[in-house]
Amino acid sequence: MPTYHLSVKAGGKAAAGEHAKYIAREDHYAYISRGGKYEERGDLKMTESGNMPAWAAHDASIFWQAADSHERANGRPYTEIEVSIPRELDDEQRVALVREFVEHTLGERHAYTWAIHNPAASDGLEQPHAHIMFTERVNDGIARDPAQYFRRWNAKEPEKGGAGKDRYLSSRQFVRDVREEWAVTANHFMARAGIEARIDHRSYRTLGIELEPSVKVGVARYAGERGVMAGLLEENRQRAYRNGQRLLINPAIGVAALTINQSTFSRRDVEQFVFRNTDGAEQFRQVYARLMNSKELLALKDSGRNGEWFTSADLRAIEVRLVDRARAMGRAGDSAVGDAAVRETLRATRKFNAGQDAAFVALAGSGQLVVVNGAAGTGKSYVLAAAREALEADGLRVIGAALQGKTADDMQRDAGIAARTLHSLLSGIERGTVTLDAKTVLVIDEAGMVGSRQMEKLLGHAQAAGARVRLVGDAWQLHAVDAGDAFRAVSREAAAANRLESLTEIRRQDEPWQREATS
Repeated sequence: MPTYHLSVKAGGKAAAGEHAKYIAREDHYAYISRGGKYEERGDLKMTESGNMPAWAAHDASIFWQAADSHERANGRPYTEIEVSIPRELDDEQRVALVREFVEHTLGERHAYTWAIHNPAASDGLEQPHAHIMFTERVNDGIARDPAQYFRRWNAKEPEKGGAGKDRYLSSRQFVRDVREEWAVTANHFMARAGIEARIDHRSYRTLGIELEPSVKVGVARYAGERGVMAGLLEENRQRAYRNGQRLLINPAIGVAALTINQSTFSRRDVEQFVFRNTDGAEQFRQVYARLMNSKELLALKDSGRNGEWFTSADLRAIEVRLVDRARAMGRAGDSAVGDAAVRETLRATRKFNAGQDAAFVALAGSGQLVVVNGAAGTGKSYVLAAAREALEADGLRVIGAALQGKTADDMQRDAGIAARTLHSLLSGIERGTVTLDAKTVLVIDEAGMVGSRQMEKLLGHAQAAGARVRLVGDAWQLHAVDAGDAFRAVSREAAAANRLESLTEIRRQDEPWQREATS
């Protein structure tokens, strides 16, 4: 499993010595882009800038120099996000992932520069990571010269003041949100690429796993830090030993940790996990034996893959409950269709193809659980927009959710469904700030990315409240970013109850070869 690391740092206008808390901004741009004295490091893989004003469009260094010169003395010329990139990705995939993350996080509103470095790690392998520096100032389309751009915002006459700042980007909430956004974006990306590796932004403590995380050990920047490096390595050895002792007492902790982001794991996965959480050959042998003989570890006889594969008793129980809920909900609801006149008008004006028409009828119907499976470009958002109109005409409340904030935003823009992240929705339900009832319809987009734990929770809340659930996704191209393949399991139960519709005709692409490429 790849290591998760993300930090958010505030940039200052000047450095006060080589160990200063804040790094001078113009120096930092040179540092991440490996310019000047940093060029000799030789670990730069790619750098890119975007959303720059016209006067810095061809040279990002001009923008950052202006920020350092004109931002007020106690201002923040830049904010930096530093993330570790999974080793499982190749160079091209790493660039694509960082671009996608920047798009989700900053969009077209904030000037940025990012760079990917890949030095050697302490274990001798790659250490790919990205530095993303950006400004809080909003690109509002008003032409300003460098000096004016960094002046104070004039709310009454924006063209006379500087570019305004988005204070959210300097808040604690942004730090929490961006940590989750990186994990979801990276996992979503790796799932699309067919890579099984996953990262998790949550700490062991948050997950209720009684293990100590290792201290991040980077490449020492100064010769004087060699002693610090040795101290960190010794601290990690002690933490690994303490983790091993905990696993000897309760091996179920290890099985739970192995299924945080994957529903199955191999014998090799167990070996690597035990190696990271023990100190020395004897402790490794003892912990490995305890883990492999734990009653919480279940061997899979027909995994469909080479070698030995396992899962946890806890996850298997969750998936059994998930299937039971899907089976019951798939058979709940009658054949009533609400306002027939509204539906016929919508069908006539939309000019659906056969698959879209069947999907619309199912989505707008009274079944408690409906699944629509379709590839990108088949018109899912188009059908969802019509279904929303029909359901709202019946006096129902339609709310949406998706794993990624960007997908939720797209649902609101394209289908008119008020949406949020799935994590936010479930948290709201559990805190009581979001209520479900028989007049609520939950629409989950890209449901193929949802793991078994979240899906089981969602269906449990909906079933108890009598709410309807509409799952929309692609069971064959996207795979869960969390443990379990929930969407396929639920789809099978929906199909058995005749509550599964599939969209197969690509409508977004005009040329035959484009339709074939996305099918």
